[in-house]
Amino acid sequence: MIFIFIYTFFILYHRKLLMRFVLHLFSVPYRDRVKEVITETKSMINSYVLGLLIEMLIVGVVNCSMFMIMGIQYAVLLGIMAAVLNIIPYLGIYTSIVITMLVTFANSTGSIALEAGAALFIVHLIDSNMLFPRIVGGRVKMNPFITILAVIVGEHLWGVPGMFLFIPLMGIVKLVCERVEGLEAWSILIGVDDEKKKLKPVPKK
Repeated sequence: MIFIFIYTFFILYHRKLLMRFVLHLFSVPYRDRVKEVITETKSMINSYVLGLLIEMLIVGVVNCSMFMIMGIQYAVLLGIMAAVLNIIPYLGIYTSIVITMLVTFANSTGSIALEAGAALFIVHLIDSNMLFPRIVGGRVKMNPFITILAVIVGEHLWGVPGMFLFIPLMGIVKLVCERVEGLEAWSILIGVDDEKKKLKPVPKK
């Protein structure tokens, strides 16, 4: 974790140097297009983070409301905790279920604790299969199928960090495919189903 903060600091500190480096990897006629891709990548990553925050807010409101209706003590605290941990794929939801059931069992009966855990798991299923692909994937301009596929592939290759990183990485691939001649079909496959959207024309050599 310490090295991650160190690497992040130097990457941000030397971002202009890295920008010039990437631009000079390409010949002069292509540099404007590369700069455009980098600018759109920055905007896409910001939208991705915003999508995660919106998803966490929605899940938090649903969890708190559900626990209040069930009459569970510390409903707001448990609902917010579950929403925050829900951002961590797989591990987060099971951790929040265990904590919620233990706290509920300590203040109520075993049946209510089981109901709280089951309700939290149902919310997670709805979120992971409907909210997350549409809210987060929509922010990156990716269809839900590719979003779920990116999360699964990322988990198998890089574990938990891969689940977070593969969505913006796939978005970057889409941006590149839109501007490389012969790869436009892949950007259509990754992108949203919008017949009105037109790909930007690739300039002739």
